[in-house]
Amino acid sequence: MTVNCPHCDNALQHEPLRAGKTVACPFCAEDLVMPGGELLSAEWLKRIAENLAQSNRTRQRGLRLIQSIAASLRIMAVLFLISFVLGLIGWLIMMASFAAMWPA
Repeated sequence: MTVNCPHCDNALQHEPLRAGKTVACPFCAEDLVMPGGELLSAEWLKRIAENLAQSNRTRQRGLRLIQSIAASLRIMAVLFLISFVLGLIGWLIMMASFAAMWPA
C-alpha cells in the first residue's frame, strides 16, 4: 500500500502490519501515523492465514511427489540389480561353455 507523507508529499510503501503506528518519513524524517488501523490489520492477518494454508497444501503435494519419486527409484534399483544378476549368470554360462569347448 502506498501512502503520501503529509509533510513532504513523497510516496511511502506501507505494510499493513504498520497500520496505526508512528514511523519516521525516510525523506524528511518527520513522524507520521500510518493509516489503516484494526480493519486493515485483520484483513492482512486473514491473507497471511490463507497463504499459510496454501503453502501447507503445496508442501503436502511436494511431499507426495518426493515419495513417489523415491518409490520409482527403489523399483529402478531392484530392476537394475535383477538385470545385473541375470547378465552375470549369462556371462558365467557362456564362459563355462567356452571352457567346455577347449580341451585342457
